[in-house]
Amino acid sequence: MHRGTWKAFERRIAKDWASVRNALSGGNSKLTRSDSLHPELFISCKHGKRSAFWTLYKEELPKAQAEDKTLILCLGNQSHEGYILAVHAGDLGKVVRAYLRAKGHSDLAVELTRRSKASSRKKP
Repeated sequence: MHRGTWKAFERRIAKDWASVRNALSGGNSKLTRSDSLHPELFISCKHGKRSAFWTLYKEELPKAQAEDKTLILCLGNQSHEGYILAVHAGDLGKVVRAYLRAKGHSDLAVELTRRSKASSRKKP
């Protein structure tokens, strides 16, 4: 993989989270080992030709689409408490709203939906 490919990927991810790419991530950095300089989130970017996440996502996506649902991959492990959620970045808003409704915060979900629709109308 060309060096610029993963650097561009890290830049795009950092920008999506209102941050910048950490040019010296990993052990060389004096600030953080994260791939971004975000003050709250440790962002670890993995970019390659193959990924177990993407393979599973591509297998499950048609099933979710057939039911007109948003796909969430929930990955658990017998040795660890909780689970890891994998969501396509384009679906994050829908997932957050569904989570808020599930936790009894329908009012916030409605407000986020309203704001999302309003901001999408403003874009050229």
